[in-house]
Amino acid sequence: MGRKEGSSKVIWESLREEGRKPLKLHIVLMVVLGTIAGIESLKYADVVRIKIEAAEGLAVVELPVKILREAGVEPAQGMQVELRVDATPSDIESWDIVLGAEVYSRQEPQNALLASAGGLQVVFPESIAKDTAGVGSKVYIKLRFPKG
Repeated sequence: MGRKEGSSKVIWESLREEGRKPLKLHIVLMVVLGTIAGIESLKYADVVRIKIEAAEGLAVVELPVKILREAGVEPAQGMQVELRVDATPSDIESWDIVLGAEVYSRQEPQNALLASAGGLQVVFPESIAKDTAGVGSKVYIKLRFPKG
């Protein structure tokens, strides 16, 4: 029927067909402190790819240079960055950059989730998303850089 095994839509439809309601989950949010391990300028666009290493794993975020300038952020190798993956856009004022994205794939060997934020690619360790993200879910990637 065009359903994908394991997707939240299939679980929701299966519960509805059985006359049951899905359980509400208590979502645990995790702020990860990482270090910029690499910055790559993409030749085909005015975009940089930032690699952030953390104890939880490697995160990769593509950001337009224009957005970095508007946020007053100049990422540099070795700089510490806070990263959070959230299910809601709440608390956005306390973050330098917030991207709305949709998770489209899971990399099994790396336990990583891949998301697209309007065509910008974001990869993050599944462990930092806790119960917030799965394939097909909407997430908010929040980044905070050091001031001054």
